[in-house]
Amino acid sequence: MILQIAMWGSSFALRIPTEFVHSMGISRKAIGCKRTLTVDDGISIRALKMDHGAFAHELDTTPESTE
Repeated sequence: MILQIAMWGSSFALRIPTEFVHSMGISRKAIGCKRTLTVDDGISIRALKMDHGAFAHELDTTPESTE
């Protein structure tokens, strides 16, 4: 797969196709991803795993506004 790299402000951006991102388990609601440079000058991108315990705690402490 060939990806496009372009300027985004003063940084470079890597465009990743939606299908590829979804296959990594990342969605618009994802908390992010971790990137590392590999020994062979590659880039490794991994989805951050959700901390379900912290999420449940946040749900318990967030006031519900259903009215």
